[in-house]
Amino acid sequence: MSYIERLQVYSDNIARYSKCHCTTTILMRIRDDIINAMKKGEVTLIAFADFSKAFDTVDYSVTIRKLHNIGFSKQALRWSMSYLTDRQQFVQVNDKQSQFMDVQFGVPQGSILGPVLFNLYVNDMRNSIQDGFNCHQYADDTTIYQHCTPKCLQTCILNMNENMNNLETWAGNCNLLLNEKKTKEMVIATSQMSTVHNHGLSTYTPAIKLKNKCIEKVDNFKFLGIWLNENLTWADNFYNLVPSCYKTLATLRRIKNMTPQETKKSLAQSLVLSKLNFNDTITYPLPAFLQKKLLRVQNAAASFVLNRFCSEKDVLEIGWLPTLECTQCNIFKLPHKALHKDT
Repeated sequence: MSYIERLQVYSDNIARYSKCHCTTTILMRIRDDIINAMKKGEVTLIAFADFSKAFDTVDYSVTIRKLHNIGFSKQALRWSMSYLTDRQQFVQVNDKQSQFMDVQFGVPQGSILGPVLFNLYVNDMRNSIQDGFNCHQYADDTTIYQHCTPKCLQTCILNMNENMNNLETWAGNCNLLLNEKKTKEMVIATSQMSTVHNHGLSTYTPAIKLKNKCIEKVDNFKFLGIWLNENLTWADNFYNLVPSCYKTLATLRRIKNMTPQETKKSLAQSLVLSKLNFNDTITYPLPAFLQKKLLRVQNAAASFVLNRFCSEKDVLEIGWLPTLECTQCNIFKLPHKALHKDT
């Protein structure tokens, strides 16, 4: 069996990094897990692990050893070693250039093979996580969580601390560095459970430690481009998204009188509407007041294209689907993509 065939055999283990299993898939799994836990009256203790300069600290000898354990052939291992080693780098500022230095660690970023090698490098991370805990990885973004009843939260915290210790040990063996300042924790529960006096989860801070320091508890966290909060509502996500879209439109309006309509349409689609459509299937269905905010952004984008005040009718005239219909269309596309592996 060639090393390419072996890579296909292990594709299920690294699917969370591949194009077919994009961020939408991971976010959907996490969202559905949390929603199901909420329906059972459970809370979710979640930790967002952060690695410092993860791509730059990959150890070549460890990489080759892991590839050998997976089953890569000697020829493939030699080729991989040749690809990684004997590289040099320098720094240039204006016309000043430093001396060339040998690169001792790290996979080439901006390349196609670099992320693949990194995915294989961290593929065994899940082995350090206890059974009963969920672990999702996307490149160097790692999320660990477990559901439990409020009464069992202390036991869950002890188990999470053990997992963090195991993860720290694994990272040390792989020459990766966990950043205790950027690693965050969150307790996700329904708004009723968060405010009930008996639980008081909104003010409770679990003592989860990394490198003997308590990591920070947050009310919301941006994970894979989506803002998650402690009640799994999406208001925080759109309170960040909508101003960003208006800021982009404000910049684009400076060139509205010197740009052809088709160019303005392309700019609006790529710089504004793409933000509205990014992982919109995750946040569906939205409350009416948030849906109206998105529709106003889309109308503003249409106004930029047509140089006049626009309504939903003008959005259709341009050839765009209104935001709600666009999201529903994307939902219908998901089964097709899953069945036909269409990215």
